[in-house]
Order: sequence, then structure tokens, then C-alpha cells
Amino acid sequence: MHNLSTNIKLLRKINNISQRELGRRIGKSGQYISHLESTPTASPSLDVIFSIAKVFNVSVDELTGLTYDINSYEERPHNYSEITHREHLDIITENLNLESAFHLILKELNCDFSLMDKLDYEFFETSLLRYAKFLYTEILNNKK
Repeated sequence: MHNLSTNIKLLRKINNISQRELGRRIGKSGQYISHLESTPTASPSLDVIFSIAKVFNVSVDELTGLTYDINSYEERPHNYSEITHREHLDIITENLNLESAFHLILKELNCDFSLMDKLDYEFFETSLLRYAKFLYTEILNNKK
């Protein structure tokens, strides 16, 4: 499984897109893309992650390395840009790694990760899934 920085670089090379061009497509600079690719611990916002996934026609889980081997990218059966928002939410619901989503949400809200140790994870599972769907829907609505 690759991390986000490796996957961005790999997808860029597969699609023959420069760092500058990818940056332009997501509203960032080429230097920002270079930083993401060279820093395995880089923490882009959810908006940036969704934008990059959309450019490369992959799911967020695939881009972040949670559920898919990006090396078989060229053999993929789906075209994510052609599915409906409801279908996209269903895909996320089916493949959502709740612990990873929880970390992303805490990060997006600038929360302390040590809070996770104090929370009852199972109690938050349903609420987290609803909140992740809400955030994703908000991002999609803002892109229209």
C-alpha cells in the first residue's frame, strides 16, 4: 500500500501531468504539489484531497492508499467522474475506513489527536459516518 505522496506522484506520471499542471487544475502551485509528493507526512486539506482524486478519476480511498492498489490504476473498471453523487456517497459508505475518516475530521477541525484515546470509538461510529457524508456532500455542493 502506498501513501498519499507516492500515489500523487505515480498518478501524475501515469497521466503525464506536470506538477505545475496538477497544481493549476486544483488551484494550487506546482511547488505545493512538489511539497505533497516529497513529504510523506504532508497533510493537505480534504478539499485538496477530493480535488486531486477528481483530476485523476480515483476515489479518495484509492488516492490515500486505504483500499486500492494504485499500480493497477490503468485496469480500473469504473469512471468515477460519470457516476452520480448518490453512487459516490454509497461507494464511500461501503469503503469508509472509519478510523482514518475520524483522524481526517479531527485534523480538518484542528483537534488534538490525543482526544481519540479518550473517546468511545464505537459510540462515534454512526455519527462519524453521518458527519463524513455531510462533509463530502458539502464539498461536492461547493464544486458545482
